[in-house]
Amino acid sequence: MAVHSPVDQEEGLPAAAPASALLLTIPQAAALLQIGESRCRELVAGRCLPVLRLGPRSIRIPRASLEAWVLSAAQPAEEL
Repeated sequence: MAVHSPVDQEEGLPAAAPASALLLTIPQAAALLQIGESRCRELVAGRCLPVLRLGPRSIRIPRASLEAWVLSAAQPAEEL
């Protein structure tokens, strides 16, 4: 029986979360945001990203909250 890794073997990147996934791991959220995992962890530690703590070491980011955070943080093009 084959064991499937959560990492894409060709690219070395975290496997993408299924579109139906309600909760994302930090690597999955980082991939969606197109940022590094360390930067994503900094945003979590700084309480910028909404998270669910499912235990002392288990953190999940709700997809809907992540999408809402991105929309609320976005700036109109004329302000850039």
